[in-house]
Amino acid sequence: MTGALLAVLLAAPARAGVSENGGTIAAPVLQIPVGARAASLGTAFTAVADDVSTIYYNPAGLTSVHHREATMMFLNGSELQTTNYFAGATPLPFSGLSGSGFATLGASLLASSNGNVDVTTLKADGSSAGTRTVDAGGDTVLTVGYAERIADTPFETKDTTLHFDHYFGASGKFVRSTLAEDYHAQTYAADIGYLGRAPELGVSLGASIVNLGGKLRYVETADPLPLAMRLGGAYQVAMPANHFLQWSLDGQYEYYEKLCFVNTGLEYTFFKSFATRLGYQVHKQLAGLTMGFGARWRNWAIDYAWAFNDSQGDAHRFSFTFRFGAVPVREREKARRPFIESVPEKDELPERGDEKPSTYDQPSRPRRSAPEPQGAPGWIY
Repeated sequence: MTGALLAVLLAAPARAGVSENGGTIAAPVLQIPVGARAASLGTAFTAVADDVSTIYYNPAGLTSVHHREATMMFLNGSELQTTNYFAGATPLPFSGLSGSGFATLGASLLASSNGNVDVTTLKADGSSAGTRTVDAGGDTVLTVGYAERIADTPFETKDTTLHFDHYFGASGKFVRSTLAEDYHAQTYAADIGYLGRAPELGVSLGASIVNLGGKLRYVETADPLPLAMRLGGAYQVAMPANHFLQWSLDGQYEYYEKLCFVNTGLEYTFFKSFATRLGYQVHKQLAGLTMGFGARWRNWAIDYAWAFNDSQGDAHRFSFTFRFGAVPVREREKARRPFIESVPEKDELPERGDEKPSTYDQPSRPRRSAPEPQGAPGWIY
């Protein structure tokens, strides 16, 4: 059976990633970009972070979701591997643990399958004992995240007051992996993120640490999850009404592989319903140029991303999003009312019956005479 396991490992290289600069990592599905919009921006999304897929890049960005939102993504890339992604988020009707508002809850499900492989079993003398087809395996990642605003820093200028909002988010994830039908491994991990926005200036900053957690162990060897650190910024250029231009830049460091990447993206939105996107990933082995588009109609949105992949061919992503139940920003930003810790002393309150009702003379008004009926009754009008 050990020979069968080795055959599957060789036939399904997507099961683990080996870096020239580091060791082996488990569950490389966690490195596959999700969300067609983020993918088309070269994954420079840490500071953009304003839709439900941000739970994957920076959980603090969940605070930017002002609707109940659900999305699903389908990835068409390798013939053997299929990847599907589902996510949802909802604003919460309370002011958060810090009392500063914008509390949001999100969840996602990432599932991948590596197809089937043929495994040949050998006898003791080296001859073939037969060949059978087995499921190469797959990965399932379930994530639940929460975010809220933690502070608001005002800056006084000569003409106005600028605000810099601070948001924090965290998520926990359950990772389960299968191999050759008979081997299973599972572990837990966490993501943490920070997001800062200056709405009046169109500037945002983001930072996150993702896949911080345990290891996947199949038999004896345990491999860590692809721990990564992200730092990014975004700037929205002033444009005429109904036009928006946003540029984003991310730096990413993969801890165990000891690799650094720089990702950048540009998004142009016009008439609030259509968007074109362009991105590039510097020093990325399996991708470089990315591009895509998006369109919205009422509560529905569709996004497409294309990424050049010189190893497995071009990768195409489609995301479908449904938004409903918008919550006004004024309601979300309401801070918690201060708690009254003391009440007036008993002797400060007037005793019931001691107070005297005040009276006043009501002026007399002339009695109004009813008008004489003319034509049809008034209820018809």
